[in-house]
Amino acid sequence: MAVQQAAQINDAYQTLKDPLRRAEYLLSLQGIEMNAEQQTLQDPMFLMEQMELREELESVTACADPEAALVAFDTKVTAMQRHYLAQLQGQLAQSEWLAAADQIRKLKFIAKLKNEVERVEDQLLG
Repeated sequence: MAVQQAAQINDAYQTLKDPLRRAEYLLSLQGIEMNAEQQTLQDPMFLMEQMELREELESVTACADPEAALVAFDTKVTAMQRHYLAQLQGQLAQSEWLAAADQIRKLKFIAKLKNEVERVEDQLLG
């Protein structure tokens, strides 16, 4: 019983700590489930931008100074992430649940891109 409660507390803490998980939880309270398999992002401009960013990330290793290029790229992606998180915060505050759901989908793309940045960094340093 105590182990189960500790696991629930840890899960709740992780949900509160992570802005995306927290936002998904708030949407679930409004009856909006964020099942990735069932709903996709419908913003073609954002998707095109993501493709271009991934191509840019792939070209970082070919730069004369790949570490500096990666730092600049990561700075740009982090700024995007902060921008989308600020928009999400406003949408949640205004109870714009469907817009917030789209914003979460965008932030998931950016989170995956940040993971790719870490992977490239590991390659460069390893």
